[in-house]
Amino acid sequence: MRDEALPTVTAICRALSEQIGHGLLPAGGKLPAERKLSELFATTRITLREALIQLESQGLIYREERRGWFVSPERLAYNPLVRSHFHAMVSEQGRVPATEVLSARQMPASAAVCELLELPALSSVYQIRQIGRASCREI
Repeated sequence: MRDEALPTVTAICRALSEQIGHGLLPAGGKLPAERKLSELFATTRITLREALIQLESQGLIYREERRGWFVSPERLAYNPLVRSHFHAMVSEQGRVPATEVLSARQMPASAAVCELLELPALSSVYQIRQIGRASCREI
């Protein structure tokens, strides 16, 4: 990137961060199109994109393919030292919890699993891989 573009990138980042911080650009809200933003900041789209990518790396905004840039929702408060139920934790923070099953398969239980679950030898168990998601929609 050219040296003269660096102050512009910094200025764009600062301006958008300030607008987000003061709630003028609300969480989940769509940013104006890149063309409009580049006109507003009197810069090239390449320089604007660099600023947007920096804000994305800071977690302030995110990009959706073919839809544009959006202000990131407030992050979930999660303490890994406290055991909690994902759905309850997400619901308490005003989000909609969801669980997606990534894979499920039947497999022979290891000796340790048989012992832990008090299963007979050569038992089968199911291995389930899942991921929890929290949507920004209000409950």
